[in-house]
Amino acid sequence: MIRRLQSQIDSQLSKLDASGISTCQSALTLEVAGKPDMGCYVAAPHGKRAGNSVNDMTLDQALSVLGLHNLFSTVQYPPKIALQFARRCQFPQPFPY
Repeated sequence: MIRRLQSQIDSQLSKLDASGISTCQSALTLEVAGKPDMGCYVAAPHGKRAGNSVNDMTLDQALSVLGLHNLFSTVQYPPKIALQFARRCQFPQPFPY
């Protein structure tokens, strides 16, 4: 999940840079804190047909929802955002949707 989020962030920042839109920073990195087991599963619910509200969600909103489901909080250390996990493994098996 974290690699996919980082990929989306990098993609969006490069699109902004290519468009000539001035930004306050050119990079944003997600950093993992709290020593989570990266082999565990995550809960990232979404509809099969995502509506505009999901497609237009800000990074802050997405991290809030994901953090609530997966027990992590975010702390900003520009140009990084630390994901502070409360548990080593929130879901050892796939989440039953």
